Amino acid sequence: MNFPGFSTIAIATLTFTLIQSALAVIPNFGALRSSQGLNPSIINAASLTALPLSQAQPQRSDPTWQPGTVSLLTIGAQQQGHSSPVRSVVFSPDGQFLASGSVDKTVKIWNLQKRSLERTLSPQVDQVDAIAFSPDGQYLASGCLNGAVMLWDWQSGKLLSLLTEQPGNHTELVTSVAFSPDSQILASGSGDKTIRLWDVNAKTLRQTIATSQFIETLAFAPTGTLLASAGLERTVDLWNWTSGERVRSLGPYGRAIYAIAFSPDGQTLAFSPNSVCLTPRCLEQRPTGTPPSSSTQRPPEGNHIRLWSLQGQPSPQTMRGHLDWINSIAFSPSGQTLISGSMDRTIRLWNTETGELIREFQENDRRILSVAFRPDGRAFALGSADGTIKLFISQE
Repeated sequence: MNFPGFSTIAIATLTFTLIQSALAVIPNFGALRSSQGLNPSIINAASLTALPLSQAQPQRSDPTWQPGTVSLLTIGAQQQGHSSPVRSVVFSPDGQFLASGSVDKTVKIWNLQKRSLERTLSPQVDQVDAIAFSPDGQYLASGCLNGAVMLWDWQSGKLLSLLTEQPGNHTELVTSVAFSPDSQILASGSGDKTIRLWDVNAKTLRQTIATSQFIETLAFAPTGTLLASAGLERTVDLWNWTSGERVRSLGPYGRAIYAIAFSPDGQTLAFSPNSVCLTPRCLEQRPTGTPPSSSTQRPPEGNHIRLWSLQGQPSPQTMRGHLDWINSIAFSPSGQTLISGSMDRTIRLWNTETGELIREFQENDRRILSVAFRPDGRAFALGSADGTIKLFISQE
């Protein structure tokens, strides 16, 4: 089922635009701001067919993402999109599909080749805080506010298992889900301060790892047995997920850590300590009478991203610039670029070797909750607090 205007690029319904301007206004969809300015132009139907939406091998060098080289696709409620904040966006391993999980209690699968909504995975038992594709492309997992973990055959739309109906149910919201590199294990992190490891084939609980903090984010290393977690207690913990043993803790840093990611080669761990935290949980912890920190005045430590070498070498880079907490980070497939999305309404692309800012994309009224790179490295997606999904596509 095609949503209106997708194939014909009608600006009032679905928008492709070449990002060249300091402020390119898109009718019905607000504004997109970039860090440099030229005149905006709209891609015509002839050039649309050249958009690199199909699967491709990762490039040896990442796109520059400079003005005039990026096209934009916006998906909102008018395109059968979400009606509430989009908490998670992920690409399928082949890059053909984008999945989005929302507070509106739905997971939607978008077909990027057909430019249409493929299906909606429902019913979700509560608002969706986290989703993940298995590396083999067979499964999609969703984690929900009420502590449920759901395993789906996303291609048919069939719910395979409500895993938390098994013994070992989470007692608080599930904030993160992640598959092991071989797709055999699913990890779920929760506000109940546990990480639960599920056997995907048997659909049973394999192990529970008790932690000391409200878990906000999880990531498996691409090789080996490392699992990283972080959360409200300001530390990053590294676990041997086969034994459940904690290998190392990093921190504490600033305030809560909402995002963590391994580089594709598994040699570097990125995480984002925050110094400005305005979530309801953080506000409840603030002493009575203490005003919230201003998002326009960066604290001394600042909201930043750290790269930590798993080889014990000095941290290569610290990336600073976000004015509010960082919700999501992701490496490009080459590992040369890191993307970050923040409550300061910006997406930033960073050079992981130098730590320098490659480009900033500023959203007018959208706080960024999730970001993801497409597997070929030539596109990235964002999910925002107003329910909008955007896909940025390199024309290089």
